Amino acid sequence: MFELFALFFVGLVVGLSGAVIPGPLLAFTIFDTSRKRRVTGHYIIIGHVSWEAVVILIILLGFGSLITQYRALIYVVGGLVLILMGALMFKSRKEGEVEVKRSRINSSMLGGVFYTVFNPTQPLWWATAGSALLLRGLETMSFIGVVTVTLGHWLSEFA
Repeated sequence: MFELFALFFVGLVVGLSGAVIPGPLLAFTIFDTSRKRRVTGHYIIIGHVSWEAVVILIILLGFGSLITQYRALIYVVGGLVLILMGALMFKSRKEGEVEVKRSRINSSMLGGVFYTVFNPTQPLWWATAGSALLLRGLETMSFIGVVTVTLGHWLSEFA
């Protein structure tokens, strides 16, 4: 039971590393909410999570054996990327600017998918920190571990 809680907590904390980065998805969320004059973040995150589910399946079904073979490299690179992302977050916080651009997407969920797919940090995060997170779940509790860390990760995004 402790392992299950630990995996969930790791998924939650590591998920925050991606969820708090100012970027296109945050800008779209602010724009969409202000334009529609109601909270739309949950719809946007449903779109975001839908895309991530596809990415997770691709990683688990297509690259699972590669991930296992290179686990040490994934852990090291994933940790370094998290440190770099944290440093960049502090730097952007000091600058205090988040640019909101006009969007032609009317659906909040489709916007969540669109701004996730075209976010330049998305592939890098999943190739490093995300893969390391999935690997930790897989090694600890197999499929249940992957589901647990993924649920923790997704809860951080809804939060």
